[in-house]
Amino acid sequence: MAYSTISKPSLHFNTKLYTGTGSENAISGVGFEPSFTWIKNRDTTDWHRLQDAVRGATKELYSNANSAEYAQAQSLKSWQSDGFTLGTLAEVNTSSENYASWNWKAGTTGSGTTTGSGTGKAYSYSVNTTAGFSIVKYLGNGTGGHTIPHHLGAIPKMIMVKRTDSA
Repeated sequence: MAYSTISKPSLHFNTKLYTGTGSENAISGVGFEPSFTWIKNRDTTDWHRLQDAVRGATKELYSNANSAEYAQAQSLKSWQSDGFTLGTLAEVNTSSENYASWNWKAGTTGSGTTTGSGTGKAYSYSVNTTAGFSIVKYLGNGTGGHTIPHHLGAIPKMIMVKRTDSA
C-alpha cells in the first residue's frame, strides 16, 4: 500500500501551544487522543520531552541527550480524547511560561515476536496506517539482520531509534 494524500492531517498530527499553570494542567484542543507527544518550553532552554502510549505516559525520552528512559510522574501524566494532562514538573508546566507540544495519533495496538537473524524478541506497537506513523518498542538481539516490524504497509520515509535502557 502506497501512502496517499491525507484529506485532514489535523486528525493525525497537531501542534498545540499552551501556557503553564504550575499545577495539574489539562491541555485540550488537540483534536484526538495523542499516542506520541513531544513537549518543549519556548521560554527557556529546558530539554525536549518525548512520551508515547506504548511505553506509558510517565516515561520520558530526551531528543537532546543520550540518557536512558526516565520515569517522571509529574510530567505528562495521561492522554485524553482531546489532549493530555500535565503534572507539576517545571520543564513542562511552569506558571506563565509558554510551551509547544507536537502530537501524533497512532492508535491500533498489538504485539508480537521479531523475525530475521538471531533470536526472535518481544515487541509491542501502536500504528496509524492512514498517516504512515507507528511507534514500536522492541528488544534488540545483538544480531545484524534482526527484523523489527513497523506495521505500516509501506516503506517508511524516516525512522528514529532511541535506546531506552541505558545511555
